[in-house]
Amino acid sequence: MENYVHVVESQTFRGEEAVYQNSRSVLDVVMNKFSVSPNDILVLGGKSGTARYATRVIIHAPLMGWKNFPIVQRLKADFGKTVCLDNDGNLGALAEQRRGEAKGLDSVLYMTVSTGCGGGIVINRKNLPR
Repeated sequence: MENYVHVVESQTFRGEEAVYQNSRSVLDVVMNKFSVSPNDILVLGGKSGTARYATRVIIHAPLMGWKNFPIVQRLKADFGKTVCLDNDGNLGALAEQRRGEAKGLDSVLYMTVSTGCGGGIVINRKNLPR
């Protein structure tokens, strides 16, 4: 796959809605670049910061400027798809095992290094997203 870079100015200090719309527009850019329509998406997932899984709300995400942000509700309304709320490392491991470079492997160790360090594990084809 060719390298692809799309630079988007951060909206971190412009409020919750600006950050959400910025993130949403980046998703649109990626979908357009790879010719993916909302009908092609099965599930959306991920999270940044601390979440309350029972209510499916981001409690606090300092890098996003979100406090008690209803991310699942917003994404579901925008895309009409199932939304999985979990750690990006866990979901990354699951996505790689199901569709990525590790497709078909029983066990996967996935590490992510960006604004922090994290990871996820699939063992014997099992990963338990919340």
